[in-house]
Amino acid sequence: MKSISLPISEGLFVLIKSLKKSEKRNFKLFINKQTKMDGINTYLRLFNAIDKQDNYNEELLIKKLKFSQRKLAYTKHLLYELVLKSLRHLHDERNPDFKLRTLLANTEILYQKALYRQSYKMLLKAKKLALETENYSYLPDVLRWSAQLFFHSLENSTPQHALGLIEDHKRITAKLNQELILKGIRETIFCFQCKHYVANTSEEQANLELLMNHPLLKLKPDNFSFQAKLAYLEINGMYFQLINHPKKAFQCYEKLVLLWDQNPKFRQLKSERHRQHLFVFLKLGLINRNHLNYLSWFTKFDQTPVVNAQEDTEKQALSLCLKKLYYFLNNVNGYKEGAETLRQSAGSSFTLNYHLSLIYFSQNKPSKALLHLNKVFYHPVTKTLSYKQQGFIKILELLLHYDLGNLNSIDHLHKSVYRFIHKYRKEAGFERMVIKYLKKLYNANNPSPVLLAFEQELRAFSKNLIPWQAFEQELLFTWIKSKIPKDVDQERKPTMLRKSGS
Repeated sequence: MKSISLPISEGLFVLIKSLKKSEKRNFKLFINKQTKMDGINTYLRLFNAIDKQDNYNEELLIKKLKFSQRKLAYTKHLLYELVLKSLRHLHDERNPDFKLRTLLANTEILYQKALYRQSYKMLLKAKKLALETENYSYLPDVLRWSAQLFFHSLENSTPQHALGLIEDHKRITAKLNQELILKGIRETIFCFQCKHYVANTSEEQANLELLMNHPLLKLKPDNFSFQAKLAYLEINGMYFQLINHPKKAFQCYEKLVLLWDQNPKFRQLKSERHRQHLFVFLKLGLINRNHLNYLSWFTKFDQTPVVNAQEDTEKQALSLCLKKLYYFLNNVNGYKEGAETLRQSAGSSFTLNYHLSLIYFSQNKPSKALLHLNKVFYHPVTKTLSYKQQGFIKILELLLHYDLGNLNSIDHLHKSVYRFIHKYRKEAGFERMVIKYLKKLYNANNPSPVLLAFEQELRAFSKNLIPWQAFEQELLFTWIKSKIPKDVDQERKPTMLRKSGS
């Protein structure tokens, strides 16, 4: 008999290995209530056998459990479903979405049994929970069942109650429409932000303004639902980042963080989104030189809950980036802790490797920076980035090879970057200027005049014409200044960030 396909088998193995101790304990309690075969719980035997394996070995399972190939395939399929079912039971009490689905399912079951009074009581619980947690997406189903149960509940079959249902429907539909429209705009502008660092062409600015001219964005969000307020503030925060107004963006993210603090239950459920907002808030605060107790905020960021190991690794990378940015902008030397501990868990995460490459570059460790930058190059996400983001990554690679003295690689890399920029020659004026000076720098016997001219032309660029984010701008500016000999006059400070008012 042909074995079950390898991906499914590995899926079960990976699922079991991903379980926490509490989840494994819950599964064992759950599975003991299930049907036993041959007087022994077959599923639990298979679960324990797979859990003890370091690498999935099907032949060893057959030998140890004395299963036929067919029985093993059948049991694995059922075990996979049972593990998921036990996880659903475990998380039911923690997540209002699960509770709402259960209450609505119970409403339908009781209705089919003609137990209308019990069905209506279950429906009232669902409606109360949906309103308390602002889960407006469930309320259309609640209203539908309210109308269906209307004629089966004598105490509620009155004209006044019918009018109340109509008013509820209008009010809830309006709230739901607001939320869905704002979420749609948020996702669209997020995709725009993924494609563009800064909206610095007339076409990009026109497309962005088209999104921002929606009537809902002209209203005050005081009467919006919690999730609609989140979307409203996030839209404005991303918009001000795209038009390079970090101070206004910071104000939006400050309001976002305060809004999360007003709803701790929802913050616990949506911890990843809360952490993203907190990260942007702190990064913008650092870049704007806002007066905050950053060390306290870093602790708060580190204490945000995570749901899995990958999310924990991402959080550590972002935390390290914030701390490095803090020490970098405050001219504190010798901050080296943290990055080394993350190297083993870097994996293939784009976010983690990108931030680590920037951190090592800012610490003048080009070999380690290049190691992580290579992982960024081969990550699938890189192909989806805008030419501005890809251009920065390619220029960073050039800078790292220059620092490492890999002069044999530089000519080849120059040609590669030129071919890349040629595709976007109408929009890539800034990148072309940077490459021009880097080419001169590699061939110069005396680099100081080239570096000073490079620095001067960088200052001449308006902040809205630089298609990189503020930290990347600061890194490039600092790299140039680090190459200028100390005896060369450098009194033309402050840095680019302070001059631009970022």
